[in-house]
Amino acid sequence: MLCETGYRVGYNAEACPEGQGGDGRFRFVRSAARGDLRRGDRCFRPDLHLGRFIGRKVVGMKTWVKGVLFLGVPLGGFLLVLSGVLVHKIPPGTAERAPASISGVKVAAVEQSADHTGVTVPGTVVADGTSQVASKIMASVQQVLVKEGDFVKQGQTLVVLNPEPLAAAVKQAQAGSAQAQAGVQAAQSVQAQIDEAIRQSQASLQAAQANLQGAQSDFERTQSLYEAGAASRQDYDHAQTRYQAAKAQYDQAQAALQGALAQKAEAQARLGEAQAALGQAQASVQAASANLSDTVLKAPFDGFVTSKTVNEGDMASPGMPLLTVEKGPFALEVYAEEKLAAAMKIGDTVSVHIPALNRSVTGTVYEITPRIDPASRTFKMKIRLPGDVEVRPGMFGEAVLGTGGPNDKIFIPKAAVVRWSQFTGVYTVDNQNRAHLRYVSLGRESGDQVEVLSGLNPGERIVVSGVDRVSDGAEVRTGS
Repeated sequence: MLCETGYRVGYNAEACPEGQGGDGRFRFVRSAARGDLRRGDRCFRPDLHLGRFIGRKVVGMKTWVKGVLFLGVPLGGFLLVLSGVLVHKIPPGTAERAPASISGVKVAAVEQSADHTGVTVPGTVVADGTSQVASKIMASVQQVLVKEGDFVKQGQTLVVLNPEPLAAAVKQAQAGSAQAQAGVQAAQSVQAQIDEAIRQSQASLQAAQANLQGAQSDFERTQSLYEAGAASRQDYDHAQTRYQAAKAQYDQAQAALQGALAQKAEAQARLGEAQAALGQAQASVQAASANLSDTVLKAPFDGFVTSKTVNEGDMASPGMPLLTVEKGPFALEVYAEEKLAAAMKIGDTVSVHIPALNRSVTGTVYEITPRIDPASRTFKMKIRLPGDVEVRPGMFGEAVLGTGGPNDKIFIPKAAVVRWSQFTGVYTVDNQNRAHLRYVSLGRESGDQVEVLSGLNPGERIVVSGVDRVSDGAEVRTGS
């Protein structure tokens, strides 16, 4: 060990004597030579090989001398004098040695995070949006293009069902639709013919009506003349016959028109039936086409496939879930003890640790179930995670809950801690990338993180990986 002035001090030794340049203080520094703690009760300069050698021998001599004195051997006094002389002839000073260069270590900046003083509760990462991709038809599964854990984009094809039976149904429906369309066209043609007959009947009726009016007028005039003796019986009979013929022609034209109108009503009914059949056929085509399109199941949104319950060759039925897709934002769902129900509220910030990512973040409580589970005496709570945390549904996490307000805490990886017996420290890294061993006081542990109570400040850089290869004063280089 080295004291403040460069003297080596044993783990159980006193501070450097002020008579040798010490000021009564010392710090723990790992030996560059062996990397362990040396025991001793005197201070020696480590810069001279002779000094180190004699110093070590002196420690051994002292133990031996005590035995000799105990036995009363006179040589003990001489050895004590010799050791004192040799020790005091070593001039004070510090060793100058070239620092080592260590590569392949990882350095990270110390960060603070908001933390509720309280209990740590486990939880599970859940997605804000969940969709079950289910089949709408009865068909065999032809292809499954994703697996659990895959990230999918909206509209991406996930599962393909066998389309052949449905494609045949589409063709059959299309044929029926074409036949119905032909029926409509035939009914429309008949109706057009009837409309033409009605038009002709109406024209004939108008002509017959005009002829009837003329014959009637001539008959009435001839009748008057006949009764007055001014017309012969032959003229009267001729006018009467002409009137009766015109009347019969008018009645015939009127009957023809009525018949054409009746045929039009029947044609309209047949056209309506044909059009209804066409509508049904077209609906069948649409349904068959929709069923055919349902053979391709696509992702409803961007997210992760969290469940797959189907394999190629399986038979899918309507409403049967085949896949589950979940999307962010993500949250940590925890079940907390009922005693914390009054302490937590919507909007509280909570420290969350995700061991799989080796990362601690600050989340926000956004959902608290008011009902307490009578069996477990717990209540459910959801903590929103930051958007930049690359979590996946189902990941394990821990949240620190309690009655206190948010406090700034420093957590570092456990792998960054240097432990020698009761000593705990870390290697800080300065602007020249030199490592310096510093004592730190540790608090509670959370996953693979440990709280630093004192000894570190936010923004300082520390070695978080490869500390077993680092020594005090060594130059550290990140990467391989």
